Amino acid sequence: MLVMNTIDVSELFDILGNKTRREIIKLLSNKPCYVTEISDRLNIAPKAVIRHLKLLEDAGLVEYYNTDQNRKYFKISSNIYLNMIITAHRVGINAVPLNIRLRGEEYIPFDLDIMAKVLETDKRENILKIKYLTREINKSIEIEDYLNSTIHQIESRIASLEKELYSYIEEIDGLMKEEKDILKLISNKEYAEEEIIDILDLSPYTVEKSLNSLWTKGLILKKIINGEEFWSII
Repeated sequence: MLVMNTIDVSELFDILGNKTRREIIKLLSNKPCYVTEISDRLNIAPKAVIRHLKLLEDAGLVEYYNTDQNRKYFKISSNIYLNMIITAHRVGINAVPLNIRLRGEEYIPFDLDIMAKVLETDKRENILKIKYLTREINKSIEIEDYLNSTIHQIESRIASLEKELYSYIEEIDGLMKEEKDILKLISNKEYAEEEIIDILDLSPYTVEKSLNSLWTKGLILKKIINGEEFWSII
């Protein structure tokens, strides 16, 4: 199983950067498969499939089980949500495990070859596939609802913290309105002086004077990035 507190997320992105491994993951997301089946579906040599599966297994993305016929099937081992944030000054990558309990029984993989022999008709096999895919869709919808709920909670938390922060800024004695506006702006991101001028629609003189005043009071920090000054609270 995937252990999110030890996995190297950058390494995970490198693994998934390979097109063949992405195609294998996509194939396994539909149903468990054995090596020959993957090889035939993707037109890849079995040895290459085994090599890619080993990398995915070591990363904790896939796992295998053996059927009664001693055939090894591979399947997705963990549900994870990958998130990448790219800004002008920061790149962040995060992997979140979706360790949530879904309704119904735990999914038990089945051997389509065996089931086909038992059902004996394509019609019944198609019905089985329809039920399986319907269940997978419902599970995915539950995961989506969980993520949306979590994001909403985080956004509400951020809004509450910002409201409290702005309240404390307003209570600081001896600050001009422009200085308080600058503090609020740079509370969640560092900005260059020109950006502050544009966003707050203040004159260059007012911004320069306010920044120097806040810096002298020890309320803000100045960082030099690629020869350019940026201002932030922390």
